[in-house]
Order: sequence, then C-alpha cells, then structure tokens
Amino acid sequence: MSRLAAGTGLSIEGVYRFDLSADTVKANAMLAGLGRTRRVLMGDTLLARFTPDEIEVIFAHEIGHHVFRHIRKMIVVGAIYSTIGFWLVDRLVDGLGTASRSAIKSALDLPVYTLPS
Repeated sequence: MSRLAAGTGLSIEGVYRFDLSADTVKANAMLAGLGRTRRVLMGDTLLARFTPDEIEVIFAHEIGHHVFRHIRKMIVVGAIYSTIGFWLVDRLVDGLGTASRSAIKSALDLPVYTLPS
C-alpha cells in the first residue's frame, strides 16, 4: 500500500479493519483523515471475499479520490447546488404571495397554513 501511495504525497498512518458484516454483505474501503495523513479503513467483507490483488486495485481507486481531490470538488459542487436550490425555493415562496390573491402575504405566513383547520 505504501508503494501505491508513494508518488501522491499521501502519508498513510495505518491500515484498519472495520466491521461491516453485521450490517451488510457489501465490500467497502475508504481513506480517513485530514491534511496529508490518512488512515486506510477496509471492511471485513472486503478482506474476506477479495484477493490481495483485487484489494490493491480497490485501494488504488481510493487513492485516486485523494489525488484528484474528489472530496473537495464534491463539497464545492454541493454548496453551489444548495445555494441555487435555496434561492429557487425563496423565489418560489415569494412568488406564492404575489402571484395569487391568497392570504399569504409573506413566507412567514406559510407555517400557519400547514396547521390543521
């Protein structure tokens, strides 16, 4: 595993096994940690059902997430989508009171209309 991580600037602090078999039969692996240091977590289902070569390929896949900064990119994309989504909902809620002749005058009135009559 250190051989795979050698050219990435990644420092592996340890390899740990975590118990997945109690909840699922799916195999899983992940890198955990902040900064340049990571801990490798491998599910017991992965270790029990896959060969060492297959585990190495799965580990290389996980290192690829780190090298290509997928986590950071997904956080940024998620923040952008959330901002756009909240803005659209805000426009929709504001439009409810102005587009119709209902009693809804502002978004603050909406919780009142969810109460049973």
